[in-house]
Amino acid sequence: MAERLDSRLARSGGTGEVRRIDAWPSAIPDLAVSQARFADLFVATTPYRDVESVFANRLTEAVLFEAGHGLLLVPPLCPVRPHLVNVLVAWTDTTLAIRAVTEAMPFLSRATQVRLLTISTGGREAGAETSADIAAHLCRHGANVEIEALKGEDHQIGYMICEAAAKFSADLIVMGGYGHSRFREWVLGGATRDVIQRSTVPLLVAH
Repeated sequence: MAERLDSRLARSGGTGEVRRIDAWPSAIPDLAVSQARFADLFVATTPYRDVESVFANRLTEAVLFEAGHGLLLVPPLCPVRPHLVNVLVAWTDTTLAIRAVTEAMPFLSRATQVRLLTISTGGREAGAETSADIAAHLCRHGANVEIEALKGEDHQIGYMICEAAAKFSADLIVMGGYGHSRFREWVLGGATRDVIQRSTVPLLVAH
């Protein structure tokens, strides 16, 4: 496996190294967190899609909380896209959302089109009032941005994000990663979990 990964890295034209971790399963999440701190991005398969993937879920949560970087979550059987054409940003005026946008900036500045999506629910604008400001910020970094504002209910947000991504033919969804004190507590029944479980395209999430 290590040799195959080394070979793929060499073919990619980039620089990197393969590090193997030999440890008890209970220690691997903390070790993965430490290694992720010295990388630009942690890439993993999307959690919460397999009832037998408790260990992988725990590892993903640990990296999201502790590594200080975003995660690129790739759905099973997702085709490899050599270039990002359309990127959907699920924008809310929160620390989590701007962290995700900051982590995704290398992708956003190179994408052909970035769509900034806001969803207002129950009379709350949820970012719509700042969408022009964040769009201008992204444009200063070279992104080509358009804004889409929708209205819905709280329980529809995850579904609406995935629907908007499908209509936009998005290659990537960017969004903040959680809302309460622990990732698992928030995503149960929430928008983040809905998107993770429904999306057929990669997600870049950040805490």
